[in-house]
Amino acid sequence: MTVTAFSEQEVREYCVLAGYAAAIRSVLQTKGQAPFKLPGLEIYETLTQIDASVHNCLQEHPHPLLAEIQGLTQRRHQWEAQYLRLRRQQDWVLSLAGVLDVPRPQPGWWTQAGVEVAQEIEYYLDYLVDLQPYFPEDAAIIEHLIQRTRAWAPSLFHCYAEPAIPRTDNGLEQYIGVLKRQRRRTTGRKAVADYITRHGPYAVFYDAEETAAETLERCRQVATSEFRAERARFRAAQAGQRRIRSFRRDPAGYLQRLECLWPGGDNP
Repeated sequence: MTVTAFSEQEVREYCVLAGYAAAIRSVLQTKGQAPFKLPGLEIYETLTQIDASVHNCLQEHPHPLLAEIQGLTQRRHQWEAQYLRLRRQQDWVLSLAGVLDVPRPQPGWWTQAGVEVAQEIEYYLDYLVDLQPYFPEDAAIIEHLIQRTRAWAPSLFHCYAEPAIPRTDNGLEQYIGVLKRQRRRTTGRKAVADYITRHGPYAVFYDAEETAAETLERCRQVATSEFRAERARFRAAQAGQRRIRSFRRDPAGYLQRLECLWPGGDNP
């Protein structure tokens, strides 16, 4: 068997290309944070970050695959007008939600009373009314925000006077979501896309009821060479998932490390 030797530059190129590919894959898995943060806006902004980082690498050392990745990121420009409008509308909604998100430094106590929060909401709704002439294309959205907020207002402020009332039911929704996912993984019913995405085909072979002795016996039926080859593929798949998690934790730092690793860039 012939062993191909790779130069240091080729190894660095591969690492950077794999890193950017993982970043793109992470973007495709973006879910956003319901109900206020839209995933499409986050995708657009993250692609902008990746595009700028790839551009820096190409300035130092051109590469056809890297140029192709940049081409993928630049396809976002065809939705720039929609992005700007949706971003503006989302900011209005988030600002409104921010008024209701009163700090709570101690359990049972809020830094503002319900009447104070209600007054701030009225101030913000008046601000939205003043905006309508400047954004005629968004007038319907602004009017909808104003009407719905005023319709819900009578029930929005009780939690600030009664500590036992939660401000939102997000905690309960998240808990129910965890229970649903556990049930789906146990029974195999309904969608388990997230689970399969994280663990790949290896999730199929996992059996929580299997003992260590039974697992060992199954492994003994596999040839050493086949086991090592499969282990290498598994570790490669896990490495890809680690890249995705690393990018999600710190996109700017992740992209900067790729730029430093790219041949011709500044070494760390």
